[in-house]
Amino acid sequence: MTAQERDAAASQSVAGLRATAARYPDDPGVKRLVAELQRKSPAFAKSWREGGSAPWRTHRKTVDHPTVGLITLDCESLHLPDQDQTMIVYSADAGSPAAAALALLRVIGTQQMSSPG
Repeated sequence: MTAQERDAAASQSVAGLRATAARYPDDPGVKRLVAELQRKSPAFAKSWREGGSAPWRTHRKTVDHPTVGLITLDCESLHLPDQDQTMIVYSADAGSPAAAALALLRVIGTQQMSSPG
């Protein structure tokens, strides 16, 4: 993940938590989490004071997989209102290096390692 991606992800995460806090203003767990993050992270506290409350919908994210290396993916955030959940979908353009890496991971993920003997 690049520094720019990290900053964007941090900002989006704070915005998402702010939206959750607005939706559940009396939830003690949310209140504790926000208080703890403000206490332990000056960057979070600053972002919390300055940030908005719109959760992210789409962005690009680079992950560094230990087997296939860097993979840049498109990320979509889909809100499921009936269940009050958010689903994150990662995808890559057909024919792209990221799509090839994902295809390889599908194969690698089905292999089972066993110890000799």
